[in-house]
Amino acid sequence: MPLKDSTETKMGCQERRGGRMVSWSDLVWIVHGRKLNIAITRISNPYGHPNILAEFIAGQLKNRVSFRKAMKKAIELTEQANTKGIQVQIAGRIDGKEIARVEWIREGRVPLQTIEAKIDYCSYTVRTIYGVLGIKIWIFVDEE
Repeated sequence: MPLKDSTETKMGCQERRGGRMVSWSDLVWIVHGRKLNIAITRISNPYGHPNILAEFIAGQLKNRVSFRKAMKKAIELTEQANTKGIQVQIAGRIDGKEIARVEWIREGRVPLQTIEAKIDYCSYTVRTIYGVLGIKIWIFVDEE
């Protein structure tokens, strides 16, 4: 089926979600004469990934939820994802205060000085009505 900019889409495999059928599998787009293959995969443990958690916190901060409440909710979601520890840091004009500051919360173990430790890290910036905030997340997965 032709779309804008001479883009074609081919759908395969179907998935049942929320009472409706969704077709996904491999998506093939032909853009400007080149083939672009897109494979969509489901993440089995989404809140174990720091990028997804950072986007979650950013969405909460844009909706003017208290930064401490957003950080605690992210930590709670990560604990359900079976991780050993998490550290979340937010920096900038938090809650619109005049002076920028850095706030962080740690839950569990996050051995940043141990080289062998498996730690996932994400740095994310979010634009709020007060200004730009920086979110950093460290997730300690396992020592193995």
